[in-house]
Amino acid sequence: MILKIGVVSLAVAIEGDAGRPLKREIGEIFQGYGAAGGTAGATLTIRYRPGIPLHKLFSPADLDALGRYFHSVGERFPGTEVFFGRRKRPGAGVRGTYLKNGWPPVNPSIPALFHRDRMAALCYESFLLLIDFDTPSGDLYVLRDDFMHDRSAIRLAVQGAVGLLVPVYGGVMFHACSIGDSGAGRLFFGASGAGKSTIARRVGPERLLSDDGTLCFFRGGDLHIFPSPFTQVPHMIKNDGDIPATEFFFLVQDAGNFLERVSHGEAMSRILHNHIHFFRYFPGKEAKETFEAIGALVERHAFYDLHFTRALDYDAFFGEKKDDRKKAI
Repeated sequence: MILKIGVVSLAVAIEGDAGRPLKREIGEIFQGYGAAGGTAGATLTIRYRPGIPLHKLFSPADLDALGRYFHSVGERFPGTEVFFGRRKRPGAGVRGTYLKNGWPPVNPSIPALFHRDRMAALCYESFLLLIDFDTPSGDLYVLRDDFMHDRSAIRLAVQGAVGLLVPVYGGVMFHACSIGDSGAGRLFFGASGAGKSTIARRVGPERLLSDDGTLCFFRGGDLHIFPSPFTQVPHMIKNDGDIPATEFFFLVQDAGNFLERVSHGEAMSRILHNHIHFFRYFPGKEAKETFEAIGALVERHAFYDLHFTRALDYDAFFGEKKDDRKKAI
């Protein structure tokens, strides 16, 4: 099975007897994102392992290395708002996770990842995801039986793989709502509860590209928005091409509707600390390239705080001249 998400072609292979029902679930979740053929640029191997302790799969030295990795990730951007699922204390989630007895050991290449810089690991309640940036590839270890029918967990797992691999292909996954309007794209950055879904409902499915996990790729200095399956309301999204991003806003719920200009430095700081999914997990090369690309983006475009009420008339507000939308000072 190959998923075509943005410019990322991800070949998904499922190990063992669980493959058929899980493949069906993935196909339904990511309907419209399947590729009929071609060559995938990255692979994701799903390994079904609910039951026994990880120490039967990984050596103590490997587990210590993985624990140190989670600790180091926790020290990067300590104020970062975006976390992956309900993260446990560094290392505790790994040591306390159990896998099923009787399965063969993990792929021998996996433990070596724990001792390298070009890797990433995400631990959620029902799975452990390991990414090799050099290959590029991922190994997804299913830690609980209920994962197989938990569409939220399946979507999170694939989102983790794509979100970590997009910088390899010159892209980034934003914590933002994105709208395509007359061939131009608007990005609305916001934390959970900031109002991204409110904006999405105001616009409707015809122009909505994503209401949460917005996929963007840099092309010749321009940022292009692609439809994304990683959304709060996935059935609303249409997968039909990409749109250049031209306007950028940070959402601020307020008593009135108006814009305030945000400085380049402030905009860059907010995006890097709060609005890129999995940025703290990027290895050095990808982190540096993303940092530079965001820096160039904020230099080329104006960024605004969009103060708005839940009664915002999107079309009326954005149909006005930009100067008329700014707060009178």
